[in-house]
Amino acid sequence: MAAFTIGRPITTTARTITVDAGLPVGSHRFQLVVVDSAGNRSRPDVAVVTVQQVVTPPIRPDVVIRNAGGNSGPL
Repeated sequence: MAAFTIGRPITTTARTITVDAGLPVGSHRFQLVVVDSAGNRSRPDVAVVTVQQVVTPPIRPDVVIRNAGGNSGPL
């Protein structure tokens, strides 16, 4: 699992990379450079990834909903 650090490259021979889940909320810019077996470097490819925080309402077990038929029950 790769932990990204600003200004520090991650070098791998694998075609994919597993990223840690610890990126903070916000936009993160990643740059990919490929080096072939002869040492030739590709032009950088840049991607921006936005991490968002999903907020869900709390579950309220004390709330009772009644429908038109008169049945009720907890959520």
